[in-house]
Amino acid sequence: MAKKIKIAFSLTFPLVALMISTLFCEEIIFKTKVNEDTVESVFFKESEEIAKITTDIEGNIIQKTGKIPDG
Repeated sequence: MAKKIKIAFSLTFPLVALMISTLFCEEIIFKTKVNEDTVESVFFKESEEIAKITTDIEGNIIQKTGKIPDG
């Protein structure tokens, strides 16, 4: 009996976690372009650009626009 409960839990828990994360989390996609002396990362939410960060090769922020959700 305990083995059946353990197997059911191990199969059910990831599905429930996936459903909860889909309901409460936003999918953020980013594209990075590496130039000769800068790196530009553009962040999208539902195909809409929401933020852009430009850094030098060492990672120092040169320019930042928009707000990137934390999480």
